[in-house]
Amino acid sequence: MQSNDDDKGQNEFYNEPEADGHFGPYGGRFVSETLFHALDELEALYDSLKNDAEFQRTSRRFASLMRQLCVENGGTFVGL
Repeated sequence: MQSNDDDKGQNEFYNEPEADGHFGPYGGRFVSETLFHALDELEALYDSLKNDAEFQRTSRRFASLMRQLCVENGGTFVGL
C-alpha cells in the first residue's frame, strides 16, 4: 500500500482509528468475524457507561491497580 503524504508523512497503517473505530479509507475493524456480535455488544455497553461517574472511577482504579501489579512484577503495562 502506498504512503499518503496528506497524512503528515505517516504510514496509514500506524494512524489512530477514526472516531467510529475504523482505520483508514477502507473502514472496518480488525477483528475476527466470529467476534463481531460480541464486540458490538461490548461497544454498546461501553457507550452506555462511558460518561457514568462511577464507571469512570472504577476504570481508573482498575487501571491503577493493573499498572501497580505490572510494575511490581517487572512487566509492561498496556493500558486499555
